Amino acid sequence: MGQFSMEILGCAGSVLSGNQQRVGKTGADTARLMELMQVFGAPIGSISDGSGGGGATTLSAVAQALGIPTLTTELGGGGTFSTTGEAIASQGTYRVLKHIGVLPNAETKLPPPVRLMQVAGRGAYTYAPIHGIFEPAVELGDPVEAGQSGGFLFPVEGLPRQPEEIRFAQSGLVACRRAPALAAPGDCLFKLVTDVGAN
Repeated sequence: MGQFSMEILGCAGSVLSGNQQRVGKTGADTARLMELMQVFGAPIGSISDGSGGGGATTLSAVAQALGIPTLTTELGGGGTFSTTGEAIASQGTYRVLKHIGVLPNAETKLPPPVRLMQVAGRGAYTYAPIHGIFEPAVELGDPVEAGQSGGFLFPVEGLPRQPEEIRFAQSGLVACRRAPALAAPGDCLFKLVTDVGAN
């Protein structure tokens, strides 16, 4: 396999451990990334076309423009260390490096099944409309419905007023939830994913 890039991240928010893939520049690139996602073996494999916002500023977007396949993985986050995330990262990295011929003799375990999911456009993201203290009502991995309450933002500026309820614009699985309690307008509170082929 010619050039290749792999990015392993811990995130500021809390995220389900998984590969967060941008589609490739060509169908062949996308197929190669899907193959590597299966080899890596994170529990969730999420696919995005970058239309949810910020897609053009990521490593995978820049690499895609240069024709370099990039496997991106987000593991845990929220300012914490996860032994589960570390094990996924370690085994996944060795499996991919063995698969592409860099470490042909690496001892690895078979990858577990990957649940293929997708980010279904901008409605998958929920942003803070005001400056406030965020109190989530759902956990990572919870299935949610459009219109369901995701929690509350308690205002920290201006005159005292009631908390603002945060509702989901679409249904899906909570793949990312803001970890810090203090949120500013425009901060991402949630990202949802749906099973590939479910829409």
